[in-house]
Amino acid sequence: MATNGQRRTTHALAEFGKSSRYFNTFAGNTVSCAAALAVLDTIERDRLVQHAASVGTVLHDGIAALADRHEAIGDVRGAGLFVGVELVSDRASRAPDRELTSQVVNRMRDKGVLISACAMGHNVLKIRPPLVLTADQAGLVIQALDEALREARTAGRT
Repeated sequence: MATNGQRRTTHALAEFGKSSRYFNTFAGNTVSCAAALAVLDTIERDRLVQHAASVGTVLHDGIAALADRHEAIGDVRGAGLFVGVELVSDRASRAPDRELTSQVVNRMRDKGVLISACAMGHNVLKIRPPLVLTADQAGLVIQALDEALREARTAGRT
């Protein structure tokens, strides 16, 4: 980045298309570039990377604490606001619980929290809230997950 506030590219990046075949409909489009720069400026100005790390710790630690009450939580992992919650039918064997995962995804949706599932066993809750999520909102996600797991257990699961 130039010291006068203007952004510049490297020579290698500017020469990228000369040595390899690359095509993109919007490559180099000035409107797309302006939008991208505006997004990067917002991320920097609002310190969203640091915010994601801070609130992500609240989210991760709060969900990890739920494992004391919910045997179905086999592992909690992730970085920043991207958190994965592995749901298992047995912690010792870490056997995936696909059915429970689907139930929890649906119950979370009913509570207004949109998440999805991923992994080979379709048993990892993929929690990816927006970067502007607050610590209070992270608490609501944790509470909704606690309720969804409890309701699934009450319905004969876990």
